[in-house]
Amino acid sequence: MKTSMKIYPNQRKKSTKNSKIPFYLRIIHNGKKSEARLNVSEISEEYLKK
Repeated sequence: MKTSMKIYPNQRKKSTKNSKIPFYLRIIHNGKKSEARLNVSEISEEYLKK
């Protein structure tokens, strides 16, 4: 019974209006995947390069 959780910025869904990148949560439990967009402040691409 293996479970993994990953929080990551999804650069493919970057906003065209303000160039901000949303965060997503992915949980994998026994081979079953679930993914959700997190309701947190989005960041701009310049902060990811640091």
